[in-house]
Amino acid sequence: MFRQIISAVIILSFFGSCHKGQVNQPATQTGVTSNFKDDYIFISSISIKQEGPSLVNINFTTRFEKNIVIIEVFGGSTTKNLCSIFKRNITEDSHTTKTYKAVDDKADSKMNFYMVKYTNKNGDWAYSELYKIEMK
Repeated sequence: MFRQIISAVIILSFFGSCHKGQVNQPATQTGVTSNFKDDYIFISSISIKQEGPSLVNINFTTRFEKNIVIIEVFGGSTTKNLCSIFKRNITEDSHTTKTYKAVDDKADSKMNFYMVKYTNKNGDWAYSELYKIEMK
């Protein structure tokens, strides 16, 4: 029981509205078509583009979603502090292409980082690669 409580506390502290802690993976430079696939989701493309001085659009497409209840996009100026900037509740499985658009209107740093996270029905979660964009 104690182990389950500690696990729950760690998970809740890892991804509440903000994640404070190092994401231990190298960031991929944006502008490259990338995908992420496992048993629950296939993100067939992710596009991250600067649209203004502190405005970034994050567009991604899924080809299937299975047993997923939440899809989120996290963003931030460092890999140590990523906050949820987009959250969508998912009510049913999908076997067709779906497109999502998230907007970060507070991309005030010279370098910004983004990742897509999903949570499935049993509470497990996973996230995509970490993407970075250099602001101009």
